[in-house]
Amino acid sequence: MTRQTPLFFDQIPKSTETIFGLGLIPSKDEQEQIVQTLRAVDCRLSNFTKKKQTLDELFRTLLHQLMTAKIRVQDLDLPQLEDAVAE
Repeated sequence: MTRQTPLFFDQIPKSTETIFGLGLIPSKDEQEQIVQTLRAVDCRLSNFTKKKQTLDELFRTLLHQLMTAKIRVQDLDLPQLEDAVAE
């Protein structure tokens, strides 16, 4: 049994001047702008991922301390919560 190449690979232009038949490759300046934008997005995504991991760790730690009675809910200082309840 021979393996055949999927049909869509035959439709991709072999020329370096086109990308998937949609037009010319962007200019060098446009490529650099695209790279800068993608790097900025990647950096923000990395920062959000680190922040989420930190908050998840904090949540697990606080939950463990509450469940083992190392801290009590009455002892928590939550001024933002008190302000929200007052409204």
